[in-house]
Amino acid sequence: MKAYYILLAVLLLLNFEVNAQKDFNATQSITSISSEYQSTENKLYISGGVGFSTILYRIYAVYDPPDNAAYGTSQSLVYNGNIDYRINGISLGAGVAYQTATGVPYIGSSYNQAEFTESLTRLNISGRVLFYPYHTNKMDIYTGFRIGESYWTDVVTGPSNRHADLTLGNAQDHYLSIQVPVGARIFFGNFGFNAELGIGTPYFAEGGITFKIEKD
Repeated sequence: MKAYYILLAVLLLLNFEVNAQKDFNATQSITSISSEYQSTENKLYISGGVGFSTILYRIYAVYDPPDNAAYGTSQSLVYNGNIDYRINGISLGAGVAYQTATGVPYIGSSYNQAEFTESLTRLNISGRVLFYPYHTNKMDIYTGFRIGESYWTDVVTGPSNRHADLTLGNAQDHYLSIQVPVGARIFFGNFGFNAELGIGTPYFAEGGITFKIEKD
């Protein structure tokens, strides 16, 4: 009988150890999944990319609108860079964007491609505030607003004895810039890709790469 009780005690002890090991493994699995997807609250994002804008609509009043190609009207991509620092579900940041456009300016009552070329540049410098309804270590989804100024330059090259109207009316000018962006970032470690759509300036669509720096 004594041996029976000893055997029963050993079996109970083994069962306890097996259950404890199962609980430990389950806890480790949950912790591993949590650490993989949990988003560290303080992060610095450095992004760069290219985008598209409607800059030509800004200058159609002076460039010939019916036939862009015939009069050399063209625009570059928007070259954009952002830096954002997130604390919890909100980030503060700044952005810089640059773009050029060229075409044939209006001369009196006609366009003269052979004699004149007009070149415009737009440098946008803005601050931005973003809100993150969803953020993990793998993905961020955000929206917010961007506000700043666009600094334009306008240069016409051609014969010095003839006059061509400047699109801006001045060689240099600046205008208020407002944008409402909606975007996402997907990460593979600390490197990832970003894409944005925006209402306003300096672009309506943009994509590029992002580097993420974790902050304790």
